[in-house]
Parts: sequence; structure tokens; C-alpha cells
Amino acid sequence: RHESDLVSRWQALNNVATGALMDATKARRGHLVPKFDKEFVAIYGEVALNESLEPAFRALALTLPMEGDIAREIGSNVDPMAIFEARQALQLKIGTSFGGEFAELVGRLSQDGRFSPDAASAGRRALRNVLLDYLVLADGTPDAAADHYARATNMTDRIAALAILVHRFGSSPEAVAALGAFESQFASIPLA
Repeated sequence: RHESDLVSRWQALNNVATGALMDATKARRGHLVPKFDKEFVAIYGEVALNESLEPAFRALALTLPMEGDIAREIGSNVDPMAIFEARQALQLKIGTSFGGEFAELVGRLSQDGRFSPDAASAGRRALRNVLLDYLVLADGTPDAAADHYARATNMTDRIAALAILVHRFGSSPEAVAALGAFESQFASIPLA
């Protein structure tokens, strides 16, 4: 919370999150519900809502350690499903704890006007898309991601919404429709 060097601040949060996720993975392996310290979860809300931090940094800080990173730290006898469930449990806890605040922030970060590739705009898009994933998981429906996909005016937002739909609600009508729309719009573009 108080580290002035942003790289060190991110590393500290990432280290604490990795430890918490390793503990949560152990709980899931024992068929227990993971528990997360309230103070630890509160940090994610503080980072997201701290307007003195660049949006790009906030997006990076809010991105939890990936399953492969957690598996590497565990080292042996890795249970991929337990890691997935632990990570999802923490995402859900953060999303439900700050749903209202995150939704308001997503609204403020919505793109006005034409797409701009500058760093500040890219940071706002990154933060908005990370927050959207938390909100969709907490809501338990694909609606916000489907709406985000339908309104997307750039590939960053399309891909973020599509990834949320496919990863969270892969067989839903919304995911199928978004995949179909993406294919229809970009089938002739090999890079896409």
C-alpha cells in the first residue's frame, strides 16, 4: 500500500496473491471453500479505485497470477482444477466485494469518441476490460460481456469481451453469437 516504487508495489501484491492462491488451492484440494483475508481483498478495491495511479498500472495490479505461475510455485503434485477453482474463488470474492464501485468505474472508463492507440487510452481500455471480467464473474451472467462485445469499436474490447464470454460462458447463446459475429466480420483477415 505504501511502496512508492510501482514495480515493487506490483511485485509485493503479486507475491501476496500467489501465496493466498497457493493456500486456496490447498483448501480446494481438501474440498474446502477457500477463505481470503478481508484486508488482502480490500487492497484490490483500493488499487482499482485509486485515481492517482495510472489505469495501465491498475489493470496490471488487478490481474491475478495465472494458473501456470501458481503451478510453478507449487512445484509438484499439481492439481490444475484446484488451482483454477482457487483463482476463480479469489476473482469472485474481489468482484462481489467491489461490484458497485467496479461497475461505476467501468462506466467512467467507457470510450468516448474515436479509437486512439495512445498509452493513456490503452491503459483505460485495459483497466475497463479487467474490471469487466470481475463484474461478469460476480454477476454470474454473460450479459455485460455480450453487451461489451456488441458495443466494441476496437479489437482490444472485442477480444476482451469474446475471451470473457468463451472462458466464462463457453456454451451460452451469447458466446456462440459473439463467436459467429467475430467470424463473420473477420473471416477474411488472416491475422484476426
